[in-house]
Amino acid sequence: MMASLRDVSRTTVHPAIAALQKELTQAAKEPLFRVQESTFSNRDLERYRNLKLYEKRHDRRDMKKNLLFYSNKIKSSPYGDKIDTIHRVWCNQFDKLEEHHGYIQWLFPIHEKGMAFESQVLQVHEREAIKSQPKLITRFIKSYKMMLKFYGFRLVDTETGEIALNEKASKRHDNLNHRYHNYLRITRILKSLGLFGLPHYQSAFMAGMLRAMITHHLFPNARSSCAGFWVNAVLNDADRAALQQVITDHSRAPSAPASRTVSDALLMDSLDMYGFATDDDDDDSDDDDDAEANGGEETHEEGKLKHAKEGPEDDEAISGGDGVASVHKPGAASMSKYSPQATRLSKAPKFSTEGGDGDDGNDGARTSDDRCTEDEDVEAEGGVECDVEDERGDNQSANQSDNQSDNQSDNQSANQSDNQSDNQSDDDDDEA
Repeated sequence: MMASLRDVSRTTVHPAIAALQKELTQAAKEPLFRVQESTFSNRDLERYRNLKLYEKRHDRRDMKKNLLFYSNKIKSSPYGDKIDTIHRVWCNQFDKLEEHHGYIQWLFPIHEKGMAFESQVLQVHEREAIKSQPKLITRFIKSYKMMLKFYGFRLVDTETGEIALNEKASKRHDNLNHRYHNYLRITRILKSLGLFGLPHYQSAFMAGMLRAMITHHLFPNARSSCAGFWVNAVLNDADRAALQQVITDHSRAPSAPASRTVSDALLMDSLDMYGFATDDDDDDSDDDDDAEANGGEETHEEGKLKHAKEGPEDDEAISGGDGVASVHKPGAASMSKYSPQATRLSKAPKFSTEGGDGDDGNDGARTSDDRCTEDEDVEAEGGVECDVEDERGDNQSANQSDNQSDNQSDNQSANQSDNQSDNQSDDDDDEA
């Protein structure tokens, strides 16, 4: 059974998905999801499913950080540890798992660049070595179980990959709903599961997540990420089609196609925040590779949206709404000490910040983790509440007030000087 479930070309639906379909036939079909096209999502996940492209690019034998890490020989960085220590000590330190931004790329390596500068893109020889060694793949599954616990789920069957909601972990559920960078993490986890020979774990995860969203009405902010990215990361065609049908059955009227959704914009903001920028040359190169890998013709499979948004979101924010949100980047004072950006800044020359904005970590610009939608009105508008414009307005008002005060003071001084000159002139006339 395990071998058949692992088969990406399997034509029968995963048992966890079949159980979900049967369960939902008796339930009312609520319009929970909003499906919106995203070319970013389509392109990203099309590349992911085209493993030939990555295998051609990433097979350098001299690069083996991921293999050494999963062999428990080196520590993750920055501010990391060996994998056995992470599994044993970090598993219940939820604040650390939330705030630390450098470990997820080590636990779930993929054939793509991440935001942790000291991590390494997964190489093909590393992937095959980890898949083939029982001790190493067991460590990989432990990493997955740790993150499931962090998100308020548990792995109930290691054979099928079936997961169940931990109904007592309401704080974990709330954290996932409001901490949008976790949505990018989930995308990475799903991609990594597929790369390490566990595509049935992808399908089972999506079945459990959709059950939590539809039956238990959890994670409303993550619906668009689920519909646009997570489901399209499932490698098995039959499972992906069945999951997409479940989403379609519980969707509102489709939105007009968009070349760049809210999630796309917020993801780009996050990439920029960590020092990444889009590279047109890389895109052109990828186009050539896509065409070559597919016999000279580019493929453009239908994806759905992207880590989209139904409140505030993604990058990850990555919530789930429809409008275009305005976001701003966090200042250094509000960054976690574990973030790659903070590490980079710690090595940079020190300059005085006296008189700057955001000196107080609590009063500075909010991080992407703090962008939360607690109001259905914000979700309906598809916007992310942001303090930047209000602060600008306050500063402009203050500047105008100061200018008016200065002008008034100057006018008073000038009038007093004119009056004194007139009085002096009158006194001179009287004396004469």
